[in-house]
Amino acid sequence: MRVHRITPAPQALIFDIDNTLYENPAYSEAQIRLQVERLAAVRGESFQETEAALAKARAEYAAASGGAQTSLGNAFELLGVGIETSITWREELLKPQDFLRPDPRLIQCLRELSRGFRIAALTNNPISVGMKTLECLGVAHFFTRIVGLDSCRQSKPSLAPFLEILGLLELPPSACLSIGDRFDVDIKVPLELGMGGIEVEGMDDIYALPGILLSPSESGPGRESTEGVGAGASSKSGSVPESANHLESDNTSESADNLESGKHPKANSESEPAPEGQADPAAEKKPLRGPSRRWLLACGLLPLILGGIFLASSALKKGAQAYSLPLIDKAEGRLDAKTVCRAYMAAYPQIVTEMKRHPESGDWMLRLGEAWFFYANGRFLPEAKKADWQTYRPYMDAIYPWRLIEPSILPQGIIDRLRSIPELQKTAVPSEGSFAFALYQGSTEGQIYAQQVRRKFLGWDLTVHQICEPALGRVEAEILELAKADPKITLFIKEIGSLGGYNWRYIRGQQELSRHSFGIAVDILPKNYGKVSTYWQWDMEAGIDWVMQKPEKRWNPPEAVVDAFEKQGFIWGGKWLTYDTMHFEYRPEQIRLREKMLPRFLSLLE
Repeated sequence: MRVHRITPAPQALIFDIDNTLYENPAYSEAQIRLQVERLAAVRGESFQETEAALAKARAEYAAASGGAQTSLGNAFELLGVGIETSITWREELLKPQDFLRPDPRLIQCLRELSRGFRIAALTNNPISVGMKTLECLGVAHFFTRIVGLDSCRQSKPSLAPFLEILGLLELPPSACLSIGDRFDVDIKVPLELGMGGIEVEGMDDIYALPGILLSPSESGPGRESTEGVGAGASSKSGSVPESANHLESDNTSESADNLESGKHPKANSESEPAPEGQADPAAEKKPLRGPSRRWLLACGLLPLILGGIFLASSALKKGAQAYSLPLIDKAEGRLDAKTVCRAYMAAYPQIVTEMKRHPESGDWMLRLGEAWFFYANGRFLPEAKKADWQTYRPYMDAIYPWRLIEPSILPQGIIDRLRSIPELQKTAVPSEGSFAFALYQGSTEGQIYAQQVRRKFLGWDLTVHQICEPALGRVEAEILELAKADPKITLFIKEIGSLGGYNWRYIRGQQELSRHSFGIAVDILPKNYGKVSTYWQWDMEAGIDWVMQKPEKRWNPPEAVVDAFEKQGFIWGGKWLTYDTMHFEYRPEQIRLREKMLPRFLSLLE
């Protein structure tokens, strides 16, 4: 990396795309080869002859320009191929989807940078090719502006593209920083204009940018940083997102069991690499057992063990609907097996096709495709693994709460436990992955990606799993209808800064896939958080007593927006004790369990 200049208080980062935001020699070579082959065919000569002609044209340009290099598009122009023809050829020939996949570390990097800067792109490819590239990398939603070869019909290092992007950003050059892999093409002109410039030599330089450009409070392990991945983590680890009753961070919620085991989900920050910060192998982790499990609160509810102390309390009786009490026995947190199985049957009727009791053991089972899964104390496991249920984190052990939790009514034991989350994360227990793989119909990145669909949501491009896309469409329709009569919802839509959906990544430091990896989670980020909270870990890193942070001091979507999501089977991370107010997750089984089981518990209070 070479930092040529960082101007005072930059507001926007302008990234080159190709060979800057990814390293893929095969795709880089294919881009050049395909275009040169087309040019050779048009000129009626061999590939080698056309290569030689391009090399000669570039050498002549350099000699006339003091040694400066130029782009392939400009070299084509020197041989008589106009920009319009180059645009058409590139749109026809270049297929980034054949080479590129989401990069968790890049996603995490841009997520952190987006907290302090506006993110834009300036590419010598057409905008459509640039956008496809960003989508393949999983980062398109971070870019507020993009200029391409078809924007002003000129290629970098010409001045026009840089002026175009400055105009779109409505910022002076001194407020912008250009980042690219070629000095003559990406950096030289921006420096002459008064912009900052950073020349990068590989992805490690890109991943290091938050540490260089953000203050310590901004660049700390953000919400997504909680869900990063460790280098070398494998998608075959067999783990899935945290349990269903989440105290989550970016994208995965965390159950009482998660809290107890120390694992914290997320956050959306998916360090989102192909893994950054690897957890110890599951075989080396010892699941917590015994009395400590009974201290847990899942999703903001008082454990039944402590319930007796508070049943006489008027505060509990008045606010009981705010809690999602896990129904637990003396050994292990769990919900009624039959009720849980029925909830899954009703929530996913096309996938979960049958439920029954095993004729010998009496255990309840669910059928997904040709596979049967046994309900074992909050886990859904293959028969061969059900005896080892304590080895795995639960999928389901609590009920999603009805309302926001007021921290002041939490018992001291739960408050102390929340404060210990950073240490507890170090001994997190993994989930057993096969049930989630069967539910979301894929066990590898490629298989899950094949289940994703693209759609618009409140004006933003979004990639989500086809299992939840129809429900998301209904959510959008209700929000837009409500906005016609409610200025608060209109303002909420206007103030959206970015949306994030599918993002294959692990939770940082753990062998656990984020819910975003399956495409069932959506993050709605505002343009400006103001002085309020949105994610528990950001607050912790800023020195805020996040455990006691009142709901009214957090950034929350309008209540009607949350209701619209819940009606269609989405739960909201703002209701978890480890709050994540930008996070929505498609979990219709949790909505059904709340309706069935929480009223049953409330009847016991009378």
